[in-house]
This record gives sequence, structure tokens and C-alpha cells, in this order.
Amino acid sequence: ARPQFALDVGRFTAGSMISELALRASSDESAQGMFDSVELALDELARADADDTVSAALAGAWHMVSTLGFTPSLDVCANCHADIPPDADAAFSHSAGGALCGRCARLASGTRLIPNAARDALREWIGGSSAPRVRGPEARAHQRLFREFFSEHLGDRRELKAYGVWEQGAWTAA
Repeated sequence: ARPQFALDVGRFTAGSMISELALRASSDESAQGMFDSVELALDELARADADDTVSAALAGAWHMVSTLGFTPSLDVCANCHADIPPDADAAFSHSAGGALCGRCARLASGTRLIPNAARDALREWIGGSSAPRVRGPEARAHQRLFREFFSEHLGDRRELKAYGVWEQGAWTAA
């Protein structure tokens, strides 16, 4: 039991979102470590300050995706496998599976430029860390990036209802 979920609507919706992702990603095949990654995500959410629940939820969601083996490429081009400088902003392609080098980005459609700091955050979250903390527009950009990546690689194209409520965050002060 995690009674902290009843104390904050942001924490509650984040926990609902994590549960929804776990249900969507589950199948008849065994997913080694998935239970542990979901439990870790919920535990970190329960411990997070109310202002940090979005970051904790993103960390848990990315770690779950990593556990399932759908880790986005961040340091080498997802298309040609060329190294991407660690301090560079990079184009990100959901369909290609992550960051693209400059040459491949020019040839691809539907890419999104993500700052180096966002790549750093993804590396941390994928590795199981609950840091760094993101807020405001940066947090919303990370939420959108995750939703699009999840839908591309693991989703069945049905609406993620709990994710939508969590992502909208309409209960918070603007």
C-alpha cells in the first residue's frame, strides 16, 4: 500500500499512468524485471515531493521502457550508428528509435530537436535514476516525447487515457 497517492492528485494520476503503461506493455511473454521496474516507479512516486511527481513518473516510465528492451538510442545515430557528440543537441526520431546524426536527420521526416540536457535526463531516467527534476515547459516536452515514443514502439494506438489526464495536469496552477 502506498497511502501517499491519496495525498496528492498529481501523484495519484502519475501512479495511474504508470499502471496503465504496465498494462499496455504486458503480454503473454515474460518481461524480465518489469515487475521490479513498476514497483520501483511506484515507490519513487510515493517518496517524491508533490512538485517532483512529474519527474519521478517520467523516470519510472523511461526505466520501464528500458526494461522491456525499447531503449532509445541517445549516443549513436539510430539509423547509421555514427557517434553523436555527448554535448550536442540532436534530432530525435520515434520511428528510427532515437537520436539521429546530422546527416540522417536531414534525410528523415518527423524529427524533433532535443537539447543535450534532455538527452542527459533520458540517460539518467533510463538507467533507473529519479534525477534530474524537470518542471514547466521542459516537463511537458518530456511528457510528449515519452508518449510519442511509447505509442510508436509499444502502443497499440489506443488512447492512453490515464496518461492523457496525467499529461494534461489540469489540476495544477498555471
